[in-house]
Order: sequence, then structure tokens, then C-alpha cells
Amino acid sequence: DEGMQYAAYLSCIDFGSQVGNWLAVPIITALNVSRDNGWHNLDKFVLICAAGRIASILFLPIIQPMKRGHHINSQIE
Repeated sequence: DEGMQYAAYLSCIDFGSQVGNWLAVPIITALNVSRDNGWHNLDKFVLICAAGRIASILFLPIIQPMKRGHHINSQIE
């Protein structure tokens, strides 16, 4: 049971990483961040990324801890 929970946890982390990468590319393109222009607007990109990390706090209420002694399988019975 704990193994499956850990696997789901790792899958969520991996999925979040992939989504972050897919979102970063258009933002970098829109800000025209590149080595050729001396990393112009990189500071704005860092601020956008930091704001996104802070915004994830809004999703914490979705996570509800399980009560002690209460298992998922006990709901089936």
C-alpha cells in the first residue's frame, strides 16, 4: 500500500516537472531570453517562476491527510 502511494507521489512530481518544462518554453520565447542578447529579461523569467511556485500554495487545501487507522480499503467494506 505504501509502495503504491510512493509511486503515485513520484508520478505526480514527474508530471509536474514536465508541465513546468512545457510552460517554460513559451515564456522564455515571449520574453526573448537568450545567451545572444546577454540573458535580457532573465530576471523577469525568474520572478515568473518564483510566483508560480508560490501560487502552488493555493492548491494545498486539495490535499487532505488520511486519519490514523483509516485505510482506503476500509471504505469498500
